Amino acid sequence: MAANGYSNSGERIKDFRTQEYNVIIGVTRELQKLRDDANANFNDIVRVVHKNERLWITIGSQVAADANALPQNLRASLLYMAKFVSHHSNKVLKKDGDLAILVDLNVSVLRGLKGA
Repeated sequence: MAANGYSNSGERIKDFRTQEYNVIIGVTRELQKLRDDANANFNDIVRVVHKNERLWITIGSQVAADANALPQNLRASLLYMAKFVSHHSNKVLKKDGDLAILVDLNVSVLRGLKGA
C-alpha cells in the first residue's frame, strides 16, 4: 500500500511537469511564430508577450513561496529569469527588444524540464 502511495505521488509530479512543459511550449511556439514573421501584427506581439510575461509572473511567484521545494539556487535562477522576462518584455513592447531573447530563455527552461 505504501508503494502505491509513492508511485501515485510520482505520477502526479510527472503529470504536473508535463503540464508545465505544455504551457511553456505553447507560449514559446506563439513567440517563435511571431519572431519568424517579418510582417507580424504588433497587436499579436503585445498579446503573446503579455501572455508570456503572465506565465513568468506565475513562475516567479511560485518559486518565491516559502513552501516551494525546489533547490534554493534553482529557485533564485528562476526568479531572476522572471524579473528579466518582465524587463525585456517592456523593451519588446517599446520596439527596443528582440523576441528571440524571450524564445531562447523559454527554450532553455523547456530543456531543463525535459531533462529533469
